[in-house]
Amino acid sequence: MPVRLRAMILSAVLVLSLAPVRAAGPSFPVETLWVAESLGGTAFASVSRPTLRIGRDGRAGGSAGCNRYMGKVEIAGPALTVGPLAMTRMACFGAGGDNERRFAQAMSRASRWSLVRRQLVIETPDGPLVFRRR
Repeated sequence: MPVRLRAMILSAVLVLSLAPVRAAGPSFPVETLWVAESLGGTAFASVSRPTLRIGRDGRAGGSAGCNRYMGKVEIAGPALTVGPLAMTRMACFGAGGDNERRFAQAMSRASRWSLVRRQLVIETPDGPLVFRRR
């Protein structure tokens, strides 16, 4: 085999071996609006369900049930970490306030995500936080 051809083949093998490897599985559905249905098997009150949208830049935002929130989310494969959430500060009573407390606590401790039967499921110590696409 000529030296030049051998060098080209070795170069191609080296380049291909340095290419990033993508993990199998779905990527997180960014730029999608999700509505929270339940946490740990208990439904959120329908009067003011929390919402979630995560942008391509990793910024999350939506309604927590009463107040608006925003923050940074890191996604690495199935792992999901939610940074501190900034939230507006309206006084929240009744079902909207209850939804907000449950949702904010669960999101602050989120650890993993998956898509199950067209629903977004975020794993938390309080149980699965289940969203439907809006």
